[in-house]
Parts: sequence; C-alpha cells; structure tokens
Amino acid sequence: MRVLLIFLIFVFSIQAQIEGSKSVLLSDREPQKTAEEMFAEVLNYPKVALENLEKSGKLLNEKAYSDIVEGQKQLALEYAQKILAQEKPSAANLYYLGILFSIAGDDEKAETFFKEFLQTAEDKQKKQDALANLVIIFAKRKDCVKSDRFLTEYLSGELNSEGLDEKSLQTKVFLHSFVASCYFDKKSYEQVIPHGEAAYNLLRESRFSVSLSRLAELESLLFEAYRFNGNRAKAEQILENLRKTAISSGSGDLYYKAVDEKIKYLIEIGEKQKALDFYSNALIQVENDLKEKSAKNYVISRLKRRQKHYEILGEKAFEIQNVDRWFPSKVGLSEMKGKVILIDFWATWCGPCISMFPKLKSLRELYKDKGFEIIGVTRYYGEVEGVSADRKSELEFIEKFKEKFRLDYPVAVAFDVINHHNYGVQGLPTTVIIDRQGRIRYLEAGVNENQLKRIQEWIERLLDER
Repeated sequence: MRVLLIFLIFVFSIQAQIEGSKSVLLSDREPQKTAEEMFAEVLNYPKVALENLEKSGKLLNEKAYSDIVEGQKQLALEYAQKILAQEKPSAANLYYLGILFSIAGDDEKAETFFKEFLQTAEDKQKKQDALANLVIIFAKRKDCVKSDRFLTEYLSGELNSEGLDEKSLQTKVFLHSFVASCYFDKKSYEQVIPHGEAAYNLLRESRFSVSLSRLAELESLLFEAYRFNGNRAKAEQILENLRKTAISSGSGDLYYKAVDEKIKYLIEIGEKQKALDFYSNALIQVENDLKEKSAKNYVISRLKRRQKHYEILGEKAFEIQNVDRWFPSKVGLSEMKGKVILIDFWATWCGPCISMFPKLKSLRELYKDKGFEIIGVTRYYGEVEGVSADRKSELEFIEKFKEKFRLDYPVAVAFDVINHHNYGVQGLPTTVIIDRQGRIRYLEAGVNENQLKRIQEWIERLLDER
C-alpha cells in the first residue's frame, strides 16, 4: 500500500502547474504558503529526499524508503492542519485537504473533504481527481458498490472520452482494475468481469506502449473470475491470451504460468487426459514459442518437475505411510473422509515452513467447525540444527519443536521419503489439499502472500462442495 499511495498521488493529483515550483525538506520550509504550494511540496517530497540521500552517498534501503514515506505523510498531515487552521476553506482548498489527508493515510477525512469539494466543484479536472480518489478509498474498504458508483460518475464526467491521452487511459485502467479486485476479494465474480474486461480491452486496444506485466495481471484476474463463474470457454481463451502475452514478452515465467494454470484447470473440469496431452505438447511447443534458450529451458525444467503433480491431481489421496511417531496420536485419511484436509510437508530446518505455521493455525481455527483439518508431515533428516543426530535425538527435538510453535494439529514423523515421493514433494513447504471425497485437488510448493490467499480460497471452495 505504501508504493500504491505514492503512485496514486502522482496519477490522480497533479494537474496543477507545479513543474516550476521549488520543493524543500522540513528544515527549509517557509511560512505563508498557499494550499497549492503546500501540496506541490508534499508531492515533491520523495524526489527531494531521494536526491539528498544520493548526495549524502547513502543507499536506498528498506528503512530509508520507510523514512521517506513516513516523512511525506507527516508533512502532508502538518500542512492539512495548517489549512484547517485558516478561516473557512475555499472550494479549491477542500480539494487539497482531501489530497493531503489521503497522502497522510487518513481516508476518513480525505473522504469528507472530497465530498464537500464535489458539492461546489467548478474545476472539472479536480472534480475527476476527487472522484478517482473516492473510487480507491471505498475499494480499499471493500465497499465495492460505492466504489463502483463513484467510478460510474468518474466515467460520465470524462473530459475527453474519445482519443484518451496516455495518462487518462492508464487512470481508467487502474480504476477499473481496482474495482475488479475489490469485487474479486468479495467473491462477486459476476461483477469482476465487466471491470476486468474494460481494463483489459483498454490496454489491448491502446495506441500507447502497454505494460505486459499489467496485461498479464488482468488476464490472470479474468481467468479466475471466469473459472469461478463457470465460463469454461472464456477461461480457456484468457489462458491462451496469457500464453500469447508470454510469447510477446519472451517471459519464461509467464509462459510456464499460462501452461501450468491450463493443465490444472483442465484436470479440475474433468478433462484429465486432455490436460496430460496438453502438457506433453507444451514441452514441444515451447521450443517454437520462445526465442531465448534460457527461457525455454526454464519452462521445460519447471514443467517436468510438475509432471508427478499433474498425474496425481484429481486422484485419490495416498495414506501417510512408514510413520515412526504421530504427535499426539495416529490419524488416517480414510477415517477423515468427509472432511477437507490440508497436508503440510515441512522440516524443522525450513525457514519458509516456519513462516507458514501461524497462517495454518489461523486457518484451522477459522474452519475446524466446518469440517477442515490439517496434518503435518515431516521425516528424519539425520540432523538437529545443522548437527548430525540419531533418530532418538531428532525425534525429541521434533516433539519440542512442535510444542514451541504450538502446532495444534496431528504431525507425522516418517522413517523415509515414501510420502514425499507419493506426493511429488521436491521443495518445502509443500501444501496438499484433499476434498471431502478424498481426492487431491491442490498441490503446490513454496509459500508467499498470493499462495496463502489461494490456499484459503481453495479451502473455502472445497468446504462449500458437497
């Protein structure tokens, strides 16, 4: 959101003639500035701070970046309070108050002043900027309906609806994308589609250079919306468009994503053989589709590592085998039929595994009464904290490790790699989700914010299936 905040300021707020205005840091501020001058200084704060950082020979690290963002917010708040200390603000000052409070992170006050400004607004461009900010404020609150209404008002007031300049086009794309994402998070997939398509078509038909990463993001969003909405033809078409975008950009990562998603989607809709045939063909097709050898090799390597996953997705789950010890007691998948089960493959030495524990515990707490359970699976690695250890010592360490991280679900410690082999585990953590009928429906390695979001979506979806 911090990056987004600065981005919004630049996209929506600078229509005034500020290019020639001189901006300085807090120590050099002068009194008696107009609201417009205060706004110009706040807007230019990051640029000046970065220049000063460069002059001092310091690097832009995470702390320096955070300090710049916080400094801009503090300056915005200080100037907003100065404007409020004056007599009744003019209409123009109401606009600047909205912008300044938005930069300061106070969306409630920003909303208040933007709405007051709109009641008497004469400057059409500033009116559009205020409406755009209100679209974002309500989308951030997940009030998608109000956000959508302000977007409709914004679109009806376009100054030049035909032949949009590049900035206006990018603004429309951004606003439609923001509203589409809001509806997606609310699982209102029917409402995602018109906004996602509007943004997508604007980019595809643009006469300006297009960000292929933004295009790919919209294609991914639309695929998910079509998928959840049950529109198979559209879902497959958008994945093909994603593959073409990957070809245009030469991106091996994007190409892999398009192929991987299509294989999983075909399995999901009951077209397993078609999915496996598509997998085999993709290994050949990539040679013609991508020019760079490194990109081709990347795709082929990633797909081959996934072959086992594709083969077992949609199939009956494997029982956990060759277990030396269960903590606290043994459980069997066959005994848990009728529940949605997440199997977490982890190890005590795996940092990303440990980072995932809090999310897993919160998911179990959230859904356990709806028929959701977790099983942790690890094995003997012959070491404890990097030092060789026998099984007895390692088992004692695992037990204490489980207690330390308060893992309140069953954990199996296996003698060997049989369970890892059965589920195609090649990296940790690996997450497997099994539906109420005992079939493998989700299988992914690694952990990041998007994956955790997808895991939760799959859990909710499978819990809803009967």
